[in-house]
Amino acid sequence: PLFPGQAAPNVTRFLEAGGHLVLLGGRAFATPLFRVRGNWLDRDRYAELLAAVPTAVPLLAFEDGDLTGWQRATNRPEHPSRLTTAPGVEGHCLRLELRDLGEWQWDTYSTRLATPIPADQDLLSLHVRGPSGTPQVVIEVDETDGSRWMATVALTREWRRHALQSTAFGFFKDGSPEGRGGHGDHLHLDRAARISFGLASGLAEYPDGDHVIEIDEV
Repeated sequence: PLFPGQAAPNVTRFLEAGGHLVLLGGRAFATPLFRVRGNWLDRDRYAELLAAVPTAVPLLAFEDGDLTGWQRATNRPEHPSRLTTAPGVEGHCLRLELRDLGEWQWDTYSTRLATPIPADQDLLSLHVRGPSGTPQVVIEVDETDGSRWMATVALTREWRRHALQSTAFGFFKDGSPEGRGGHGDHLHLDRAARISFGLASGLAEYPDGDHVIEIDEV
């Protein structure tokens, strides 16, 4: 069950080339490990180390309460969702109140990034919570060429900081330009132009009904 995560592509290529794999019980490859500073870490411990990396470039601020640059995208605009600010980790945070979500629906809010991300920065960090019990949030980052990249983050009722590597974002073909998302392609944070937060069927798991998501210190 314990397996070096970086070795997974080697095993995959071996099997695709006709190699054989014999499993004698157990859950093979259930716990991928990462070699960090001489220690083997599982995903949870690795995520804790990433989340401890300090913020280098603040991208979004919500202190003044000005949300004029944010835009809603939904296939049910008649539902009375709204975007506000609320008390956050420090000062104010962004608060999404998503109403009447059901099957095959999406409801998100996005804004353009006024501050470019330097090329030497490869983590996107943020504090998030679901104070009403919302279990997940979908984060979308769009590059300057229009390519779309999605990540889903688990929420708790209390504030929690996450730091996402570019490889945590999966390619979303719908609306993206041709030629992106192929083998080896990934999100380039230094080309990020727009970011959005919300919920969408098929990208996150959540019950039907109303949801509240709070975001701070992006």
